[in-house]
Amino acid sequence: MNTNSVMKKDVFEINYIELNELSKKRFESFDIEEPETIAWIDSFNESAVFWDIGANIGVFSLYASLTKGVRVVSFEPESSNFYQLNKNIRLNDLSEFVVAYPFALMDKNGISCLHLARDFEGWACNSYGRNLDPFLNERENKISQGSVAFNAESLLKEYEILFPNYVKIDVDGFEHLVISGFGEHLNDMRLKGILCELNLNLEEHCQIIDFLNSYGFSNSDEQLQKDTIKDGYFKGMCNVIFYRN
Repeated sequence: MNTNSVMKKDVFEINYIELNELSKKRFESFDIEEPETIAWIDSFNESAVFWDIGANIGVFSLYASLTKGVRVVSFEPESSNFYQLNKNIRLNDLSEFVVAYPFALMDKNGISCLHLARDFEGWACNSYGRNLDPFLNERENKISQGSVAFNAESLLKEYEILFPNYVKIDVDGFEHLVISGFGEHLNDMRLKGILCELNLNLEEHCQIIDFLNSYGFSNSDEQLQKDTIKDGYFKGMCNVIFYRN
């Protein structure tokens, strides 16, 4: 296992374990590939709590804590990603500020399988419960692991977990179920902003915009148009940013 580091904004350094070229790429290019996410995190105040749902190996969890000093709750059910996520937290001495949980967030609590897109450390596009790709199409791969899911509403009601001021949801197709799982907590004024990866090819995802608008969140059509991926496999996907009115 190799450790590496990357300097960002010529100000701070992020340390990470480099298991393969993908982990290296994620840390070296995240600010270039997702500038809208970086700008959104840069707007946080230092007392904020940030939930990173679908944290993968922790790029944005670490960035938020290192640059803003916020408290972060990270959720990542895939076992090899969860291992890297926790190692990266410790490599950056962030154990007091970032806590990671090894389960999925969905609309219902339960036990099922997490179906993996590939058996490759740092990979994404995994799906909980049903073996679906990011376009919610059935797929044939047969790699899976046991997993657990909670909905956010039960987590916040039944357990001692920090209430989020900001939530990032990137779960490759099941974003609508994650949002549904917040229930009436979407009305809580402490929740100030949500960044949600939407697949605008899916009716279920297009409906998220009106759904969150009904709870007092607004989004910018200009931002949506600017940041929507225009070509390639992920054409039509966008990190849509919602702010409390």
